Amino acid sequence: MPAIVAHMLAWRSASRRRWPNGAPLAGVLKPYLVPGHEYLLSGLDNFSTIYDDHLAGTLPWYAYATDDNYIKYPIPGRGGDWSGQVAGRTCQKLLPGCVYLEGAAAYRAAIAAHAFALIELSREQKYPPITTDPAIVDAAEHTPGYVQVIQKGHFSVWLYLPDYEKQVSSAA
Repeated sequence: MPAIVAHMLAWRSASRRRWPNGAPLAGVLKPYLVPGHEYLLSGLDNFSTIYDDHLAGTLPWYAYATDDNYIKYPIPGRGGDWSGQVAGRTCQKLLPGCVYLEGAAAYRAAIAAHAFALIELSREQKYPPITTDPAIVDAAEHTPGYVQVIQKGHFSVWLYLPDYEKQVSSAA
């Protein structure tokens, strides 16, 4: 696990790079965006991260990426699925009969369940903050296993380290 943190910290020196579309620091994420995990990527970077860096062939956004604009989280044990195709009641808070959660409660529940291997939030000052971002930040900071590896301006990245242990041990 320390190798992951060291690698991400080393990328800080290269983090001044900007993509052609102006998305800050998005190249830092590429080594950690591999099939088999779910990712929470800022709505500003979700599509650009995957498509501008030609990851769409191996990591289609609709299969692995959620953004901070909207989530329909399937409550474990209630019959829903990540695609949201299974019919069921959607709620803003956990209630009997709910199959899915939306809004801040959904992000808190998904992060508490370690649903995301990587959480990335970025907001340029010219864009208004997403109302769910404070709940995402709070959940990531208070859920065991998540470690914030980058905080630079309006750009933050947390990794759920147990998801990357195999990647680090095979690289060592």
